[in-house]
Amino acid sequence: MIFSQHVALLDMKRLIKGIFSLIALFFITYGLMRGVKWLFLNDSKEVAKPVTYRPETYTLQEKTTIKDKGVELLNRLDKEFTYIAENAVQSVVSVHTSTEQLTYYRDLFGRVRGVIPKEVQGQGSGAIISKEGHIVTNAHVIEGFTEFTVITNDGVERKAELVGKPDELLDIAVLKIVGGGEYKPLPLADSDQVRIGQQVLAIGNPLGLGESISKGIISAKNRTYNDSSHSSFQTDAAINRGNSGGPLINLKGEIIGINVAISTDGAGAGWIGIGFSIPSNEVRKSITEILERGQPVRGYLGVGISDQHINPAKAKQIGLQSHIATLVSTVSPDSPASRAGVLPGDCLVKIKNKPVINSASAIKLIQSTSPGETF
Repeated sequence: MIFSQHVALLDMKRLIKGIFSLIALFFITYGLMRGVKWLFLNDSKEVAKPVTYRPETYTLQEKTTIKDKGVELLNRLDKEFTYIAENAVQSVVSVHTSTEQLTYYRDLFGRVRGVIPKEVQGQGSGAIISKEGHIVTNAHVIEGFTEFTVITNDGVERKAELVGKPDELLDIAVLKIVGGGEYKPLPLADSDQVRIGQQVLAIGNPLGLGESISKGIISAKNRTYNDSSHSSFQTDAAINRGNSGGPLINLKGEIIGINVAISTDGAGAGWIGIGFSIPSNEVRKSITEILERGQPVRGYLGVGISDQHINPAKAKQIGLQSHIATLVSTVSPDSPASRAGVLPGDCLVKIKNKPVINSASAIKLIQSTSPGETF
């Protein structure tokens, strides 16, 4: 019995001694690591020193070294751009849309057990085009929505209502500010006078930031985008999500187009320098019909138009003086074209005395006519 107690006492001492040895080893190792870090990793230059402040002698450049005479024209042009932008932006609005969608939830057996209302919102841009508060925007901006609110340049929110039926083919819709009042509209220019290379300003509500202005040029005319058959202006003025429905204006502060789409690199990127705008002459006709008739009305000829390019050799072969034309591929029975004697294989050279450059321009010119109009 005494021997057993003695053995137990020795084991306890060994345990305590082992614990103290481990503790001592830990502190020794920690000290060695700190010492190595101090010797090899620390830079004596990094030792904190008291910060002292000494005033510096400095001379700021107060005036430009460029002579005013050398940049007088640029300064005048800059002031003109500012003047145009400040005036035009007063007639541009942010369009906010909303509607209520119902979500049904079901049990394990597929039976409807309840309905959850959910508000869906959208946004875009618009331009005031009448003193009464009519606003032009894109049809895709308001599509599927029932409530419309516009925010004018003074920051005031105003309710708006849809006027007539949107022109889905051209992608144009008309809203009107509710409550009356007199507003400052932007004039619509003659888009036939637009020139490639002329400077333009795009105004809108990109990414919900509010009225923003970007500057660029007309890169091309008679462009088609996506699956649209309509000819549009191409511009390098920055256009992003939310710019849809906003105006593209010239240096007279006139609308020459309504921004409608951009081309991307297919990777989900935003603006890459290629934007499209609906020419103002087409916009004017569409909104006039919506305001006067409640819906868009277009001319109909009854022909199918080929995208086949007519080169000079082909033009000479079929007896054309110019290769600027487009081929008629089909003619609908009992159509205006059929009654006028148009046959498949004929060429459309001019419509309303305007040259037919390609199939897109032919469609544009045909649809710009009024029912019963002859040409």
